[in-house]
Amino acid sequence: MWVEGNSALNEFGRLLLIGYGAVILSFLGGARWGFEIARAPSNPSLGLLVASVLPSIVGWIAVGIASVPISMFISIPLSAVSFGLLYCGFSVQWLLDVQPVTASDLPVWYPRLRSILTFGAVAALFFGQVALM
Repeated sequence: MWVEGNSALNEFGRLLLIGYGAVILSFLGGARWGFEIARAPSNPSLGLLVASVLPSIVGWIAVGIASVPISMFISIPLSAVSFGLLYCGFSVQWLLDVQPVTASDLPVWYPRLRSILTFGAVAALFFGQVALM
């Protein structure tokens, strides 16, 4: 996306970056699903299982919006919507994952790992979005 004058390459990079964000969000939802199944294999919380699918849906919508083949005038705002959805998804997931471990049944090391990885993923999305401007 940093290559000047190559709009096809920039567009490809934009879609790859938004796809990356969607895949990572989906992975985080899957981790939540796995933690809930491990916590209560015979009686998992239906609410937590449903909530763990939401990051995948947010990512999927972000990719769908970013993939709309419309003129450049329209696609820039749509990209902003896609990036915004991803930022919101990462923020909500991070807030859930850094709760006190006693309240969430997550491993003690998980909140710190999630903070580091969320910062990296959001930074990658941000710098890629800046390159589009």
